[in-house]
Amino acid sequence: MDIGAVTVILGAVTTAVGFSSFFGYQYFRNLRLIDTKISDKEIIELAKQNNGILTPAILCEHTKLSLNEAKTKLYNLSLNGVIAQKYDWNDWSGNKYILSGYETQNSFLGLFEAIKPKPMPLLNKKEALSDALVIKYALETKGKLSAPALCVKANCSIDEAKAKLDELQKKEVFELRVADNGSYVYELTDIYLL
Repeated sequence: MDIGAVTVILGAVTTAVGFSSFFGYQYFRNLRLIDTKISDKEIIELAKQNNGILTPAILCEHTKLSLNEAKTKLYNLSLNGVIAQKYDWNDWSGNKYILSGYETQNSFLGLFEAIKPKPMPLLNKKEALSDALVIKYALETKGKLSAPALCVKANCSIDEAKAKLDELQKKEVFELRVADNGSYVYELTDIYLL
């Protein structure tokens, strides 16, 4: 290989890394700017008021975000596991985001899937995140529980929810498993409770 070919390859790699770094920087800069306009907690409250469903259009309507900012914010929340992205073929409006902790019931309607979110009641804000309440909530979700779902249910931070679930895992109340979608799920070890 001659020096000219090596120079061209190194130039192409350097350019690709430069573009990747630039676009990554721009994405996170825009995300920080969006976070100054609206917090994750405010978006979760808006979703709760709308039966756990959010779309970029709903977010634009109720906030000062542009459509692109709303899409970016919802995409980032879906990457963090706070919401899940679903496509609703019934109304052809496009992507919807469903808040974690809201169960979906699927019904076959022709060839299309109907998404009907079922809101789950929140814990009283004054109640502490006790072992019994976490186990009770896990029983309501067929023995499986994720940190984002507990965060929404208990109205606590993700860190608090994960710490509580890790604590109960160490006490052998839960086993940590990887779900089909790659997320971590805590599963009750006592099958007789189910």
